Amino acid sequence: MLHVLNMKGESVQTAERPTLKPLRIARHVRFTGFLLGVAVLFIAPLDTAFGLFDRLYANGAVPRTHPLTWACLLLAVMATLRQRPLRHAGRIECGLWLTVLVIAIVKPWASAAIDNIARDVQLGAMGWNTATAFAFIALGQLLRKSNTVLGLFCAIGGVFLPGVALNGLLLGNSGFYGEMAAPTAFAVFGLGLANILSYARRPGLRLILKDSAAGRLVRHQVLLWAGLACLTPPALRFTDLTEGSGFALLYTAQMACILAGILHFGLRFAGLLDNARRLERDLVRDVSTDPLTGAATRRAAVSYFVKTVWRQPMGVIMIDLDHFKRVNDLHGHAAGDQVLKTVVRGLRKDLRLTDMLARWGGEELLILIPAQDLETLRTRAEALRARIQSATAADASIPTVTASFGVTIAKPDMEPDMAAALERADAALYDAKAEGRNRVVVYDGQYMQGAVAEAA
Repeated sequence: MLHVLNMKGESVQTAERPTLKPLRIARHVRFTGFLLGVAVLFIAPLDTAFGLFDRLYANGAVPRTHPLTWACLLLAVMATLRQRPLRHAGRIECGLWLTVLVIAIVKPWASAAIDNIARDVQLGAMGWNTATAFAFIALGQLLRKSNTVLGLFCAIGGVFLPGVALNGLLLGNSGFYGEMAAPTAFAVFGLGLANILSYARRPGLRLILKDSAAGRLVRHQVLLWAGLACLTPPALRFTDLTEGSGFALLYTAQMACILAGILHFGLRFAGLLDNARRLERDLVRDVSTDPLTGAATRRAAVSYFVKTVWRQPMGVIMIDLDHFKRVNDLHGHAAGDQVLKTVVRGLRKDLRLTDMLARWGGEELLILIPAQDLETLRTRAEALRARIQSATAADASIPTVTASFGVTIAKPDMEPDMAAALERADAALYDAKAEGRNRVVVYDGQYMQGAVAEAA
């Protein structure tokens, strides 16, 4: 049961859907693979003596678990037992894996020597695929610290080879499993899965184990392919391929499952990608757009300045709405918000696509205008000042407001950043407010005052 708080703050029990967390699933897989390896240590001698798995093999020679294979299984089980997930291999573990690797390398000579000693016993053979699988698993663990990418590929190879052998055993085709006995294939596959989870911190495996929509989707896809790999070979093995429609039905069903899986998971992945892109666009919009007025934010204005000022001179206009606190006090904050929205809408009517309007903070606005000279910039600022007054005067629901302007220009060879230009524009704005507000003051090393507006 899950305890949550209702609207009154009271604890309420709700039904919770029982789920297994991905890391818990990984632990179960690891433990199952380890137990499979331990079980085969006891089953393999019984299979050699009594032929427990003989019916799985195709007609012909019956493979057995060779003593060298049994020794590698024992060493691999001991090394896996000493392994600590998400940690690098210790000295004893590395020594055990190194021994497994050496046995896999010297397999041709050691196998021949053992066969000469026990000529009257059918010991089978340690096939090349068995030796290669053990070598891959051992290398995967030995490289876990020094080269994780190569180690992960080796660990995957250690699972792939016994997986192919198991597929061949289910299909009844010795070309797949070669000299790998059934107990060996089960044990190596289980130990390979147990050891590949030591790379759970790698991005690929971490995505599969992550408790997210993408992680669940990948796990479902893996389960689908695993189900097809387990069900299709036995069905093919017991289907008469020469008569009737059994093979046609089986082949059609398999292709239909594959096509349905591709469409399902493809559409789900596309949906996740679209959602991620939409969230990214919303995040960028939230970061770059003021939620109240729709003007740009400080961050967006600074980014625009940095990207464009090195190409041409940039006019910097600081705007402060006159007596805005009085508007909030007398008419309420809702009216103040409406004034800001109206001012931004009015200013946009006189701005070009290359201009940027940003809300710098509170009732302060910033306009960046590509301009070549201060006189042109002063003329533009005067028009914008008049626009603010006329836009608010045209809306009967809000009071008419005026604004003070501080104007300067930033040149590519003078402005390494935006701070110096803002300091000059802010100084000019302060002077405009000190001179009586509702005016434009241009800063060019000394103040050049613009015309004072007539009373509204």
